Amino acid sequence: MAVMAEISVIPIGTGGPSVGGLVAEALKALAAHPDVRHELTAMGTTLTGELNEVLLACGAMSSAVIAAGAPRCYTIIKLDQRPDKAATAEEKVASVRRHFCGKWWGAVKELGGVDVAKGVANNGGWGERGLDGRAGWTGGRWICGAMTSMRRSSIATSR
Repeated sequence: MAVMAEISVIPIGTGGPSVGGLVAEALKALAAHPDVRHELTAMGTTLTGELNEVLLACGAMSSAVIAAGAPRCYTIIKLDQRPDKAATAEEKVASVRRHFCGKWWGAVKELGGVDVAKGVANNGGWGERGLDGRAGWTGGRWICGAMTSMRRSSIATSR
């Protein structure tokens, strides 16, 4: 049965805050598991494949951190099994985006709308005027013309 897992390998006792090299060693261990698809994210790695292969890959990743010199490796594994439907990570994200976009457009209408095309043209920010009528929305990712995360770089401009 195909499963999806998210694994975080956390080297402990390395003597410093940087663990990128040890995490890279964990990723290299996946070369021995070619049937397991993987995607590195900022907070972990998503693995997709048959249950036994995915679990073996998780063990290999944790063991690789120890073999690379970490005195301890704390490993967190989240496993998603859904026997009624096979779905890739991309399909799961797309499903959430479809739900998000429907709710977002309703909120935009309540607030009087926003010039999405102008926002995209202004380097990924909301443009000259954001949802609150002020300038300075930047960062985040666009989904259906909406941003999944936003931060204010400046709100000095008045309405």
